[in-house]
Amino acid sequence: MQVLTRPQAGKSPRSPLLSSSGKRTVWSIIVSLNILGMLLSVDAGTYVTTVLRLRTVTQAAPSNTAVTTYKKDLLRTGQNTNEIILNTSNANQKQFGKRVEYEVDGQVYAQPLYLPNVNIGSTAHNVVFVATEHDSLYAFDADQSSSTPISTFLWKRSFIDPLRNITTVSSSDVNCQDINPEYGITSTPVIDPSTNTLYVVVNTLQSGVNTYQLHAIDLTTGNDQTGSPMLIQAYRLGLALRQASIPWLDHGLQHHELQAVDGL
Repeated sequence: MQVLTRPQAGKSPRSPLLSSSGKRTVWSIIVSLNILGMLLSVDAGTYVTTVLRLRTVTQAAPSNTAVTTYKKDLLRTGQNTNEIILNTSNANQKQFGKRVEYEVDGQVYAQPLYLPNVNIGSTAHNVVFVATEHDSLYAFDADQSSSTPISTFLWKRSFIDPLRNITTVSSSDVNCQDINPEYGITSTPVIDPSTNTLYVVVNTLQSGVNTYQLHAIDLTTGNDQTGSPMLIQAYRLGLALRQASIPWLDHGLQHHELQAVDGL
């Protein structure tokens, strides 16, 4: 397992982009902070493309702009009920659209999450968290804007270690082509802002065994919290945080509770 810190200015780091088939691939995720609420409300695996418009963001976002779970809330409505600024006069082709495109190392099926005012490296950042099917988790500075893809990040966590025979799960390993060529992090994580923790289910092949683990990740470093990870049997599409537990469904559609806060 590996955690990478933010690279120095002027350098363009590239993580090993080798899939389980050994092919080198670069993927990218397009993020628009102007339409973040709508982008994060669409179904997982959907890509949103709009007209490019660059603007500088110089102030921290309000706390009520956070998107900490799949489709914004436990009802999965996708609604941002605190939005009072957007209207037909400012949401138009001239000043409303894509801000930035980030390079990542795999396909993105989990919904990106957003949290403002995260203290990383003694500096407060508005952060977009992105998980990939290559079993990587990224923390990106949400206030960046560029007309070309950006490969820098605040931190990156890789959950694979080929030298220890820990890899992603290939589509052929599970005889399922719904996602191709590999399975890694498919379900949307969930964030607990009160403890600076992001919970994520990671699917890996460990010495030939198809393995699911629930990780509790420190938002400020990308490292596991004390007691993490926890071995589990299955996963659901989007994790939810409810009264100090994460409810989930196994493949038999039976309810379970993972006591994931204050004791994972």
